Amino acid sequence: MNPAAGRRGVTQAVGVADGVRDNITIVVDAVQVAGSTVISDRDEVERTRPRVADGVWERA
Repeated sequence: MNPAAGRRGVTQAVGVADGVRDNITIVVDAVQVAGSTVISDRDEVERTRPRVADGVWERA
């Protein structure tokens, strides 16, 4: 086997691994942004929801 070809294959494999890691990071960042958006929307709902007297069940 040609040693140069072997090194090139390893370099390409590392490059692919880096690309996959970058894509995973992008997905994780997107999920974190989406999660924080959901949380802030939920907080907004909690703030604007009418309060109910103690002991009274609120209907969904």
